[in-house]
Amino acid sequence: MTAAKPVTEIQPLGCTHQGIFPLDAPGARRSIIAGVLLAIFLVLYTLMLHSFYEPAHPGVDQNGYMVTARLLSEHGRLYFKPHNPLQFAGRMMVLTPDGKIFAKYPPGVGFLGAIARILYRPSAMYLVDPICTVMALFFAYFLFRSLLDPFMALIGVIWLGLNPVTLTYADDANSHGAALGFTVLGFWALLSWWRKGGLWRGIVAGLALGFCCSIRYTEFLWCLPLLAVVVMAVKDHRRSWRQGLMVLLAFAVPVAILALINWASFGAPWRTGYWFCKEQTGFAWRYFIGNPAGMPPRQGNWQTALEQMENLGLFLLFPLALAGLIRLFWTSRKLALAIALWVVPSATVYLFYYWAPANDFTTAYLRFFLDIFPALIMVALWLLARAAGPNAMARALIVGFLTVVSVGYSAYTITPQLLNAKNVKLQLMAARQQLRESIKPGSVVFADEQMCNYLNSMGGYRLYSASIFSPQAFAQFNHVTDRSGPIPFQQARADLYVHLLGRKTAAGRWQAKPLAQIHGIELRLMQQAWNKHRNVAFLIPTNQIWPLVPHEPGVNIRRVAVMNPLAMPAWNTTQWMGGNQLANPRLARRLQLMRRNLLLRGQRTLLVLSCEKHPRSGAQAAAEVLGYR
Repeated sequence: MTAAKPVTEIQPLGCTHQGIFPLDAPGARRSIIAGVLLAIFLVLYTLMLHSFYEPAHPGVDQNGYMVTARLLSEHGRLYFKPHNPLQFAGRMMVLTPDGKIFAKYPPGVGFLGAIARILYRPSAMYLVDPICTVMALFFAYFLFRSLLDPFMALIGVIWLGLNPVTLTYADDANSHGAALGFTVLGFWALLSWWRKGGLWRGIVAGLALGFCCSIRYTEFLWCLPLLAVVVMAVKDHRRSWRQGLMVLLAFAVPVAILALINWASFGAPWRTGYWFCKEQTGFAWRYFIGNPAGMPPRQGNWQTALEQMENLGLFLLFPLALAGLIRLFWTSRKLALAIALWVVPSATVYLFYYWAPANDFTTAYLRFFLDIFPALIMVALWLLARAAGPNAMARALIVGFLTVVSVGYSAYTITPQLLNAKNVKLQLMAARQQLRESIKPGSVVFADEQMCNYLNSMGGYRLYSASIFSPQAFAQFNHVTDRSGPIPFQQARADLYVHLLGRKTAAGRWQAKPLAQIHGIELRLMQQAWNKHRNVAFLIPTNQIWPLVPHEPGVNIRRVAVMNPLAMPAWNTTQWMGGNQLANPRLARRLQLMRRNLLLRGQRTLLVLSCEKHPRSGAQAAAEVLGYR
C-alpha cells in the first residue's frame, strides 16, 4: 500500500504564497488573443458611446465643470465677476467676499476641458468624460492582469465598462469619468512599478493619482495605498528609497499646485469651494446609521449603499467582491493591503456623507464609489476564478453566464435613461442653434435654468435665469437662508437673492415682492440692454410665458420660434384607448388637456423683446404671444 498524499490548500491558478502578485506569466498566444479581443471591445464601446453622445448638458454639476473650462480657455482664470447681482450663475458656483464667482469643484476637469476647447472647438470639452472612460478601460485590462489571467482580465474590462454607473457617467460632463480614467491609470502604473520596476512607471503613478485630487478632492485618499506600496517596496528591497521618494514627490506636485490655487482663490490652501456651503461638515455618524423613525425618515447610508451596489452597481458581483477582498489576505497580504487601502477609506467617507438619495433606480449616490469599482471587480473575478477551479470550460461557462446576465440587466435598466438624456441634449442644442440664428452674440437672454446651464457653459450671451423672477423662487431662496448645516446651494447667494427679490414686513420677516415689482426689475434690466443696443430674448418653456415674461405696455414681444420635444408622440385620445373611441366626451377632453400640458411642459418658445413705438395693453401683448390673437 502507498501512503496517501497529504491534503494541501487549494491554490489559485498559477499562485504561490511567496509572490506578491499571485499569477504566473501566460503564454504569448493567450495574451495576443486577449489583446485582439480587447481592441475589438474598445472599438465597439467607443461606437456605443458615440451613439449616445451629444455635446450638451442641462445639469447644475456639469455647469460648474464646463464653465470652468470656458473661463480657463477664454480668460485664463477660474472665476468671473458678474456685471450685476442677478446675472446667472449656476447653483454649484460660489460667491467669494471679493465678488468673484468660482465653481466649488476642483479645477482638474475644467483644465482638461479647456485643453479640448483650445485644441478643437468649444463643444469638445464634453469629450473629456468619454475619452477618459475609454482610457480607463484600456488600462484596466493591464491593471487586472496583476491578479487575473488574460481571459478574466478581459471579462473584468467588460464588467467595468458595461455596468450602469460607468455607462451613465461615461458621457455626463461630470467629474466621474475623468476621475475613473486617471485612477485606473495611476493604480496600474503603481502596481506595475511595484512588480516590474522602472522609475517612469512610479512617476506616472504619482502624477496620475495626484492629479485625481484636482478632479475630486476625496481622491487625496489615494495617498494611502500609494504610501503603503512605496513603503513595502522599499522595505522588501524591491525598489530603492530614492525611487520611492520620487514617486511620492510626483504625487505631491499636482496636490501642491491645487493647494496654491485654493489659497489664491479661497484664502487658504486647505479651503475649497465646498467650504462656502458648509459641506465640510456634511460627514457624520447620523448619515451612516440613518433615522427610520425620524420626521422625515432617513434611511442609513449603509443600507442605501448595499442595496444600490447589489441592484445597480455590481449586480451579482458585489458579494463576491467583499469576499474576494477578505480572502486575498490569505494569499497575498501585501497586495490585499494595497487594494484594501484603495477601497475601504474612500467607501467609508461616502458612507458618512449627507447627500445620498435612497432610490434603487438612480446612480446618483453610486457615482461616488465608481473609482473603487476596478478594485472590487478585480478581487471578485479573482475569487470567482479560484472557485471555478482549473477547468477552462467550467470557468468559461460560469463567468460567461454571470457576465451575460449582468450586462443584459444593465442594458435593460440604463438604456431608457441614456436615450432620455440624449433627447434632452438634442433639444438644448436645437434651441441654441435657433438662438444663434435669431439674435447677435452678446445679447441678453432670459431662459429656464436648464437652458442657462448649457448656454453659460458654451458662452456668448448675457444670461439671466427667468425662473428666479417669481415669488416661488423667493420662497426657495428664503428656505435656504433658514437652513443650518451642509447644503448644496450657497447661503450667501440665497441671502442676496432674498434681499433683491423680497421685502421686509412690519414684523421683521422677509416676503416676496409682488409679481409686478419683480417684473419691474426685469424691465430695468431689459432697458439697460436696449440702451446699449443689445437684443433681449426669452427662451423658456411655453407654459411659463405668462408668469415669467413681463407683458407691459411699451414692450414689443415677437414670437420667433417654438421648439417641440423631439420624442413627443402625436397621439390622439382614440389611440390612447387602444383604438376605441371614448364614450365620455368630458374624459376625452381631459385627456386632450393632459397631452397639451405635457407638450407645453417640454416645449420651448423663443421670444424677442424690443421697445414698442405704439404701446399696446399688457393683456393684448400676452394674448398675441400665446397665439390667441
